[in-house]
Amino acid sequence: SLREYRADDLNARRDPELLKRVATAVTRCLWDASQAGVRHRDISIGNICVDEDGTVRVIDWGYAMVESETLEAYRRRLKKAFPGDPSFASLGNVYEIEREERMYDSSIGTPCFLSIRVLFIQCENRGVVDDIESLLYVLIYFVAKDRSVLENMPAWSGGQQSKWQARKKAAAFIEADYLHT
Repeated sequence: SLREYRADDLNARRDPELLKRVATAVTRCLWDASQAGVRHRDISIGNICVDEDGTVRVIDWGYAMVESETLEAYRRRLKKAFPGDPSFASLGNVYEIEREERMYDSSIGTPCFLSIRVLFIQCENRGVVDDIESLLYVLIYFVAKDRSVLENMPAWSGGQQSKWQARKKAAAFIEADYLHT
């Protein structure tokens, strides 16, 4: 993951080609997923990997949210492919599942990488833009000389997200002198 990738080599982590490759690949992945009705919701330093050959991967889709229309279309395909299969009877109503997911949407993800809009709990429907904003914070953390500034932010350790934490996070990222980026 990016957490371990060239951890001891600040100059290697700041390689513009590497940063461009990571930013482009992750943004494309998130965009393509959103077009298919899927949102990752947990973009973090540990969920982006760079293989030895330079291939960038987004992993850990366990907190991803699949839109109800996408779930329903998938369910119809499965029922058509496997007619009469009793295992489909136990699947919950996709619209109830989506409603449940939305109730907890703002508390899902690694707090220090959440978009400020999500921290402010002002988004009724988290979108791909929020995941891409999380990527920005991942890249800032990745190239930071002193990561302790970010790790000591109130939003780093989790807990209740609040407007106060969102403001502190925004202020911390504005302080370029601390980040040395």
